[in-house]
Amino acid sequence: MKKKINILITCAGTTNNYVGYFQDALHDLGEVHTANITIDTVAMNVSDRPHLVPPVDDKNYISELLNVSIKNDISLIIPMIDIDLFLLSASKELFEKNGIKVIVSDSSVITTCNDKIKMSIFLKKLGILSPKTYCRVKSAIAAIDSKKLKFPLIIKPRFGIGSLSTYIVNNREELLFFYRRSKTEIEKTYIPLIFFKKNHYPVIIQEVIHGQEYGLDVVNDLNGENKAVFVKRKVIMGARETEAAETVYNDAIYQIGKKIGKNLRHNANLDIDVISSNEKHYVIDLNPRFGGGYPYSHLAGANIPKAIIAWSFGQPLKSEWFTIKNGIKSYKGRAYFFAKNN
Repeated sequence: MKKKINILITCAGTTNNYVGYFQDALHDLGEVHTANITIDTVAMNVSDRPHLVPPVDDKNYISELLNVSIKNDISLIIPMIDIDLFLLSASKELFEKNGIKVIVSDSSVITTCNDKIKMSIFLKKLGILSPKTYCRVKSAIAAIDSKKLKFPLIIKPRFGIGSLSTYIVNNREELLFFYRRSKTEIEKTYIPLIFFKKNHYPVIIQEVIHGQEYGLDVVNDLNGENKAVFVKRKVIMGARETEAAETVYNDAIYQIGKKIGKNLRHNANLDIDVISSNEKHYVIDLNPRFGGGYPYSHLAGANIPKAIIAWSFGQPLKSEWFTIKNGIKSYKGRAYFFAKNN
Protein backbone atom coordinates (compact mmCIF):
# COMPACT_ATOMS: atom_id res chain seq x y z
CA MET A 1 0.00 0.00 0.00
CA LYS A 2 1.23 3.51 -0.80
CA LYS A 3 2.16 5.66 2.19
CA LYS A 4 -0.08 8.41 0.86
CA ILE A 5 -3.44 7.89 -0.84
CA ASN A 6 -4.66 10.75 -2.98
CA ILE A 7 -8.15 10.48 -4.49
CA LEU A 8 -9.46 12.37 -7.52
CA ILE A 9 -13.21 12.96 -7.92
CA THR A 10 -13.95 13.82 -11.55
CA CYS A 11 -16.75 16.04 -12.92
CA ALA A 12 -16.97 17.22 -9.33
CA GLY A 13 -19.62 19.92 -9.77
CA THR A 14 -21.92 19.71 -6.74
CA THR A 15 -20.44 16.54 -5.25
CA ASN A 16 -19.34 18.33 -2.08
CA ASN A 17 -20.94 15.62 0.11
CA TYR A 18 -18.72 13.00 -1.49
CA VAL A 19 -15.64 15.16 -1.12
CA GLY A 20 -16.36 15.28 2.61
CA TYR A 21 -17.07 11.54 2.83
CA PHE A 22 -13.76 10.64 1.20
CA GLN A 23 -11.86 13.23 3.26
CA ASP A 24 -13.27 11.65 6.42
CA ALA A 25 -12.53 8.15 5.11
CA LEU A 26 -8.91 9.03 4.37
CA HIS A 27 -8.44 10.93 7.62
CA ASP A 28 -4.70 11.71 7.52
CA LEU A 29 -3.75 9.14 4.86
CA GLY A 30 -3.95 11.58 1.92
CA GLU A 31 -5.92 14.23 0.08
CA VAL A 32 -9.13 14.47 -1.93
CA HIS A 33 -8.65 16.28 -5.23
CA THR A 34 -11.40 17.37 -7.62
CA ALA A 35 -11.51 17.95 -11.39
CA ASN A 36 -14.05 20.11 -13.19
CA ILE A 37 -14.40 22.56 -16.09
CA THR A 38 -14.87 25.50 -13.71
CA ILE A 39 -13.53 26.42 -10.30
CA ASP A 40 -16.82 27.99 -9.26
CA THR A 41 -18.53 24.97 -7.71
CA VAL A 42 -18.89 23.96 -4.08
CA ALA A 43 -17.01 20.68 -4.50
CA MET A 44 -14.03 22.39 -6.12
CA ASN A 45 -13.79 24.80 -3.21
CA VAL A 46 -14.09 22.30 -0.37
CA SER A 47 -11.66 19.75 -1.82
CA ASP A 48 -8.00 19.69 -0.80
CA ARG A 49 -6.89 20.54 -4.34
CA PRO A 50 -9.08 21.52 -7.31
CA HIS A 51 -7.95 21.05 -10.92
CA LEU A 52 -9.38 22.60 -14.06
CA VAL A 53 -9.80 20.18 -16.98
CA PRO A 54 -11.44 20.38 -20.44
CA PRO A 55 -15.09 19.37 -20.98
CA VAL A 56 -15.76 15.65 -21.27
CA ASP A 57 -16.37 15.92 -25.01
CA ASP A 58 -12.95 17.50 -25.58
CA LYS A 59 -10.49 15.16 -27.32
CA ASN A 60 -7.87 15.99 -24.67
CA TYR A 61 -10.10 15.25 -21.67
CA ILE A 62 -8.63 11.84 -20.79
CA SER A 63 -5.02 12.90 -21.42
CA GLU A 64 -5.50 15.95 -19.18
CA LEU A 65 -7.00 13.80 -16.42
CA LEU A 66 -4.05 11.48 -16.71
CA ASN A 67 -1.59 14.38 -16.51
CA VAL A 68 -3.32 15.76 -13.42
CA SER A 69 -3.29 12.31 -11.84
CA ILE A 70 0.39 11.67 -12.47
CA LYS A 71 1.51 15.15 -11.37
CA ASN A 72 -0.45 14.92 -8.13
CA ASP A 73 0.31 11.31 -7.25
CA ILE A 74 -3.33 10.24 -7.51
CA SER A 75 -3.94 6.65 -6.43
CA LEU A 76 -7.68 6.38 -6.97
CA ILE A 77 -10.21 8.02 -9.33
CA ILE A 78 -13.93 8.23 -8.50
CA PRO A 79 -16.07 9.22 -11.53
CA MET A 80 -19.38 10.82 -10.62
CA ILE A 81 -21.44 11.16 -13.81
CA ASP A 82 -22.55 8.80 -16.57
CA ILE A 83 -20.43 10.27 -19.35
CA ASP A 84 -17.32 9.93 -17.24
CA LEU A 85 -18.10 6.26 -16.64
CA PHE A 86 -17.95 5.47 -20.35
CA LEU A 87 -14.77 7.42 -20.97
CA LEU A 88 -12.87 6.18 -17.93
CA SER A 89 -13.98 2.58 -18.37
CA ALA A 90 -12.59 2.63 -21.91
CA SER A 91 -9.34 4.15 -20.60
CA LYS A 92 -9.04 2.04 -17.45
CA GLU A 93 -5.93 0.17 -18.57
CA LEU A 94 -4.15 3.41 -19.47
CA PHE A 95 -4.58 4.69 -15.91
CA GLU A 96 -3.72 1.35 -14.34
CA LYS A 97 -0.43 1.24 -16.28
CA ASN A 98 0.42 4.43 -14.44
CA GLY A 99 -0.48 2.99 -11.05
CA ILE A 100 -3.89 4.67 -10.86
CA LYS A 101 -7.01 2.65 -10.01
CA VAL A 102 -10.32 3.81 -11.49
CA ILE A 103 -13.46 2.78 -9.61
CA VAL A 104 -15.63 2.00 -12.62
CA SER A 105 -17.47 -1.04 -13.98
CA ASP A 106 -16.78 -2.71 -17.32
CA SER A 107 -18.12 -0.95 -20.41
CA SER A 108 -20.71 -3.70 -20.96
CA VAL A 109 -22.17 -3.06 -17.51
CA ILE A 110 -22.32 0.69 -18.09
CA THR A 111 -24.01 0.21 -21.45
CA THR A 112 -26.62 -2.14 -19.96
CA CYS A 113 -27.49 0.47 -17.34
CA ASN A 114 -27.39 3.57 -19.52
CA ASP A 115 -29.18 2.24 -22.59
CA LYS A 116 -32.82 2.04 -21.49
CA ILE A 117 -33.62 -0.55 -24.16
CA LYS A 118 -30.81 -2.88 -23.04
CA MET A 119 -31.71 -2.23 -19.41
CA SER A 120 -35.29 -3.33 -20.08
CA ILE A 121 -34.09 -6.54 -21.77
CA PHE A 122 -31.67 -7.27 -18.90
CA LEU A 123 -34.38 -6.83 -16.27
CA LYS A 124 -36.88 -8.94 -18.20
CA LYS A 125 -34.40 -11.83 -18.29
CA LEU A 126 -34.19 -11.61 -14.48
CA GLY A 127 -37.98 -11.56 -14.15
CA ILE A 128 -37.92 -7.98 -12.84
CA LEU A 129 -40.56 -5.50 -13.95
CA SER A 130 -39.75 -2.22 -15.71
CA PRO A 131 -41.98 0.23 -17.64
CA LYS A 132 -43.11 -0.78 -21.14
CA THR A 133 -40.55 0.87 -23.41
CA TYR A 134 -40.59 1.71 -27.13
CA CYS A 135 -38.01 3.46 -29.28
CA ARG A 136 -40.22 3.99 -32.34
CA VAL A 137 -43.37 6.11 -32.49
CA LYS A 138 -45.07 3.58 -34.79
CA SER A 139 -44.57 0.79 -32.25
CA ALA A 140 -45.93 2.95 -29.42
CA ILE A 141 -49.00 3.95 -31.45
CA ALA A 142 -49.64 0.31 -32.39
CA ALA A 143 -49.49 -0.59 -28.69
CA ILE A 144 -51.94 2.23 -27.92
CA ASP A 145 -54.32 1.02 -30.62
CA SER A 146 -54.20 -2.52 -29.25
CA LYS A 147 -54.83 -1.26 -25.67
CA LYS A 148 -51.42 -2.49 -24.47
CA LEU A 149 -50.36 1.07 -23.75
CA LYS A 150 -52.27 4.16 -22.67
CA PHE A 151 -51.67 7.84 -22.02
CA PRO A 152 -50.08 9.60 -20.24
CA LEU A 153 -46.67 8.53 -21.53
CA ILE A 154 -43.18 9.80 -20.86
CA ILE A 155 -40.69 10.72 -23.56
CA LYS A 156 -37.02 10.83 -22.61
CA PRO A 157 -33.52 10.10 -23.94
CA ARG A 158 -32.72 6.46 -24.51
CA PHE A 159 -29.27 7.16 -23.10
CA GLY A 160 -30.47 9.22 -20.15
CA ILE A 161 -28.61 12.10 -18.58
CA GLY A 162 -30.61 13.64 -15.74
CA SER A 163 -33.96 15.03 -16.87
CA LEU A 164 -32.74 16.38 -20.19
CA SER A 165 -35.42 16.40 -22.94
CA THR A 166 -37.97 14.60 -20.80
CA TYR A 167 -41.67 15.25 -21.40
CA ILE A 168 -45.03 13.89 -20.26
CA VAL A 169 -47.49 13.57 -23.17
CA ASN A 170 -51.24 13.08 -22.99
CA ASN A 171 -52.32 12.46 -26.60
CA ARG A 172 -51.01 11.49 -30.05
CA GLU A 173 -50.42 15.07 -31.15
CA GLU A 174 -48.20 15.72 -28.13
CA LEU A 175 -46.49 12.36 -28.63
CA LEU A 176 -45.43 13.20 -32.19
CA PHE A 177 -44.46 16.78 -31.36
CA PHE A 178 -42.37 16.07 -28.26
CA TYR A 179 -40.74 12.96 -29.73
CA ARG A 180 -39.35 15.12 -32.56
CA ARG A 181 -38.45 17.89 -30.14
CA SER A 182 -36.60 15.56 -27.79
CA LYS A 183 -34.70 13.99 -30.69
CA THR A 184 -33.64 17.42 -32.01
CA GLU A 185 -32.55 18.59 -28.55
CA ILE A 186 -30.49 15.45 -27.91
CA GLU A 187 -28.74 15.64 -31.27
CA LYS A 188 -27.50 19.15 -30.39
CA THR A 189 -25.72 17.93 -27.27
CA TYR A 190 -22.53 15.94 -26.71
CA ILE A 191 -24.59 12.79 -26.02
CA PRO A 192 -24.44 11.42 -29.61
CA LEU A 193 -20.65 11.68 -29.59
CA ILE A 194 -20.38 9.30 -26.67
CA PHE A 195 -23.48 7.16 -26.40
CA PHE A 196 -24.84 6.24 -29.80
CA LYS A 197 -24.29 6.07 -33.52
CA LYS A 198 -26.35 8.03 -36.04
CA ASN A 199 -28.61 5.11 -36.91
CA HIS A 200 -29.65 4.49 -33.30
CA TYR A 201 -32.98 5.61 -31.94
CA PRO A 202 -32.00 8.26 -29.34
CA VAL A 203 -35.48 8.72 -27.81
CA ILE A 204 -37.74 6.29 -25.96
CA ILE A 205 -41.44 6.26 -25.11
CA GLN A 206 -42.44 4.70 -21.80
CA GLU A 207 -45.57 4.07 -19.83
CA VAL A 208 -45.93 6.25 -16.74
CA ILE A 209 -45.92 4.33 -13.44
CA HIS A 210 -47.56 6.01 -10.46
CA GLY A 211 -46.77 4.88 -6.94
CA GLN A 212 -44.35 5.05 -4.03
CA GLU A 213 -40.77 5.73 -5.10
CA TYR A 214 -37.75 4.03 -3.56
CA GLY A 215 -34.03 4.49 -3.99
CA LEU A 216 -31.54 1.63 -3.61
CA ASP A 217 -27.80 1.52 -3.14
CA VAL A 218 -26.60 -1.89 -4.29
CA VAL A 219 -23.01 -2.36 -3.15
CA ASN A 220 -20.61 -4.82 -4.79
CA ASP A 221 -16.92 -5.24 -4.12
CA LEU A 222 -14.38 -4.51 -6.84
CA ASN A 223 -14.71 -8.08 -8.13
CA GLY A 224 -18.45 -7.69 -8.66
CA GLU A 225 -19.56 -9.71 -5.60
CA ASN A 226 -22.63 -8.33 -3.86
CA LYS A 227 -22.03 -7.11 -0.32
CA ALA A 228 -25.03 -4.97 0.66
CA VAL A 229 -28.35 -3.46 -0.41
CA PHE A 230 -29.71 -0.30 1.21
CA VAL A 231 -33.36 0.65 0.64
CA LYS A 232 -34.74 4.17 1.09
CA ARG A 233 -38.34 5.31 0.78
CA LYS A 234 -38.49 8.66 -0.97
CA VAL A 235 -40.48 11.07 1.19
CA ILE A 236 -40.16 14.38 -0.66
CA MET A 237 -39.30 14.71 -4.36
CA GLY A 238 -38.02 17.95 -5.88
CA ALA A 239 -37.79 18.81 -9.57
CA ARG A 240 -34.91 16.42 -10.23
CA GLU A 241 -33.76 14.90 -6.95
CA THR A 242 -34.91 13.38 -3.68
CA GLU A 243 -35.31 16.07 -1.02
CA ALA A 244 -36.04 13.69 1.86
CA ALA A 245 -35.86 9.92 2.35
CA GLU A 246 -36.23 7.31 5.07
CA THR A 247 -34.24 4.11 5.35
CA VAL A 248 -36.57 1.10 5.41
CA TYR A 249 -36.51 -2.66 5.08
CA ASN A 250 -38.76 -3.92 2.32
CA ASP A 251 -37.90 -7.52 1.56
CA ALA A 252 -39.33 -7.61 -1.97
CA ILE A 253 -37.41 -4.50 -3.03
CA TYR A 254 -34.29 -5.66 -1.17
CA GLN A 255 -34.36 -8.94 -3.11
CA ILE A 256 -34.70 -7.06 -6.41
CA GLY A 257 -31.56 -5.08 -5.58
CA LYS A 258 -29.67 -8.21 -4.54
CA LYS A 259 -30.64 -10.09 -7.71
CA ILE A 260 -29.53 -7.17 -9.91
CA GLY A 261 -26.23 -6.81 -8.04
CA LYS A 262 -25.43 -10.53 -8.31
CA ASN A 263 -26.22 -10.67 -12.03
CA LEU A 264 -24.96 -7.27 -13.20
CA ARG A 265 -21.65 -7.67 -11.32
CA HIS A 266 -20.93 -3.95 -11.26
CA ASN A 267 -18.17 -2.43 -9.15
CA ALA A 268 -18.83 -0.44 -5.96
CA ASN A 269 -22.15 1.43 -5.86
CA LEU A 270 -25.19 0.99 -8.09
CA ASP A 271 -27.98 3.56 -7.70
CA ILE A 272 -31.44 2.16 -8.52
CA ASP A 273 -34.83 3.88 -8.74
CA VAL A 274 -37.90 1.74 -8.08
CA ILE A 275 -41.60 2.60 -8.12
CA SER A 276 -44.07 0.38 -6.25
CA SER A 277 -47.59 0.37 -7.69
CA ASN A 278 -50.43 -2.00 -6.75
CA GLU A 279 -47.98 -4.33 -4.98
CA LYS A 280 -45.78 -4.55 -8.07
CA HIS A 281 -42.25 -3.14 -8.17
CA TYR A 282 -40.90 -1.49 -11.32
CA VAL A 283 -37.22 -0.66 -11.82
CA ILE A 284 -36.99 2.74 -13.51
CA ASP A 285 -33.25 3.47 -13.62
CA LEU A 286 -29.90 1.78 -13.05
CA ASN A 287 -26.90 4.07 -12.47
CA PRO A 288 -23.58 2.25 -11.88
CA ARG A 289 -22.09 5.00 -9.68
CA PHE A 290 -22.78 6.99 -6.56
CA GLY A 291 -26.14 8.69 -6.99
CA GLY A 292 -27.91 11.57 -5.34
CA GLY A 293 -29.53 9.19 -2.86
CA TYR A 294 -26.39 7.65 -1.33
CA PRO A 295 -26.07 10.37 1.36
CA TYR A 296 -29.29 9.04 2.93
CA SER A 297 -27.58 5.65 3.35
CA HIS A 298 -24.41 7.30 4.65
CA LEU A 299 -26.33 9.28 7.26
CA ALA A 300 -27.93 6.02 8.40
CA GLY A 301 -24.58 4.36 9.06
CA ALA A 302 -23.16 3.10 5.74
CA ASN A 303 -19.65 4.06 4.70
CA ILE A 304 -18.91 2.90 1.16
CA PRO A 305 -16.05 5.42 0.65
CA LYS A 306 -14.15 3.63 3.44
CA ALA A 307 -14.97 0.27 1.84
CA ILE A 308 -13.68 1.42 -1.56
CA ILE A 309 -10.39 2.55 -0.02
CA ALA A 310 -10.06 -0.73 1.89
CA TRP A 311 -10.80 -2.84 -1.22
CA SER A 312 -8.37 -0.80 -3.32
CA PHE A 313 -5.42 -0.92 -0.95
CA GLY A 314 -5.79 -4.15 0.98
CA GLN A 315 -6.99 -2.64 4.22
CA PRO A 316 -9.23 -4.58 6.64
CA LEU A 317 -12.99 -4.24 6.21
CA LYS A 318 -15.57 -3.51 8.90
CA SER A 319 -19.07 -4.98 8.76
CA GLU A 320 -20.55 -1.74 10.12
CA TRP A 321 -19.73 0.00 6.81
CA PHE A 322 -22.30 -2.25 5.10
CA THR A 323 -25.06 -1.79 7.67
CA ILE A 324 -27.69 0.92 8.03
CA LYS A 325 -30.28 1.68 10.67
CA ASN A 326 -33.85 1.55 9.42
CA GLY A 327 -36.26 4.35 10.22
CA ILE A 328 -33.68 7.12 9.74
CA LYS A 329 -35.31 10.03 7.92
CA SER A 330 -32.92 12.57 6.39
CA TYR A 331 -33.35 15.79 4.46
CA LYS A 332 -31.35 17.48 1.74
CA GLY A 333 -30.47 21.11 2.49
CA ARG A 334 -31.66 23.67 -0.02
CA ALA A 335 -28.65 25.94 0.43
CA TYR A 336 -24.97 25.63 1.26
CA PHE A 337 -23.10 28.74 2.35
CA PHE A 338 -19.45 29.17 3.16
CA ALA A 339 -16.72 31.76 2.64
CA LYS A 340 -13.26 31.20 1.27
CA ASN A 341 -10.39 33.67 1.17
CA ASN A 342 -8.81 34.00 -2.28
